[in-house]
Amino acid sequence: MNAVEERILSALPSSSQKCFEEMRQSWRAFVENEGDFIASQEMNGNRGELHKQSNSEGLYKVRLNHLTEYAAKLDVERPAVATSDRADGEKCSIDK
Repeated sequence: MNAVEERILSALPSSSQKCFEEMRQSWRAFVENEGDFIASQEMNGNRGELHKQSNSEGLYKVRLNHLTEYAAKLDVERPAVATSDRADGEKCSIDK
């Protein structure tokens, strides 16, 4: 996944790179928290960790497929730029 993310990051304009980096960090935090939640439901030693790992793996596979498709689009054409507001009020632009 890192290789695909780095490929996308290198294709983004510098104004979008910070937003993409923040998205990467947020995604990893989400997967970790989701895994902890799944594991806590089991409350059964190793079984909870197994479910956490399985859930994380599934989320990463879906994300990798999505990022790979996006990276392929970047190779074909330069997409339009979308702008959104971040939580801190700063404008953030990401290629669609």
